[in-house]
Amino acid sequence: MCCILVPRHPERFDAVANLIAQAGFSCVRRSSGQAPDAQTAVLLGDTMGELLALYGCADIAFVGGSLVERGGHNMLEPAAWGIPVLTGPSDFNFREIAALLQNAGALRKIQNADQLSDALIALASDEAERLRRGDAAKAVVEANRGALRRLLDAVEKLLR
Repeated sequence: MCCILVPRHPERFDAVANLIAQAGFSCVRRSSGQAPDAQTAVLLGDTMGELLALYGCADIAFVGGSLVERGGHNMLEPAAWGIPVLTGPSDFNFREIAALLQNAGALRKIQNADQLSDALIALASDEAERLRRGDAAKAVVEANRGALRRLLDAVEKLLR
């Protein structure tokens, strides 16, 4: 199993690579162009504009910016790939999306690193549950497609 780790800000790429090395994990940086192999523990997504594609390589997604009061990041990106989503308690930037995903059984909120570890292990060990949650995530995305068109239609109707 390989962890794909994608820091949000480019200025963190080198620092995160150093933390991975200090922890003793083998790492391939996406920017190197080298493909990870069976011995690669971490693929470091140190490029811009590839997060959505990297989600497509994943089986489970932890969406960061959520264990601290930052409001989280976009949970729809992994959900669109049919991937179960884990996030922390801080989701004020995406509260409605989080509620939709959580109500569908696609999202699990964790409170700390220990719970994150437990949730990752549980999902990695239970393919049926992982696939069920991933299907639920994709269903939420599919059910809500066209929201912008509906909003624009409503605004146009009000303007008439």
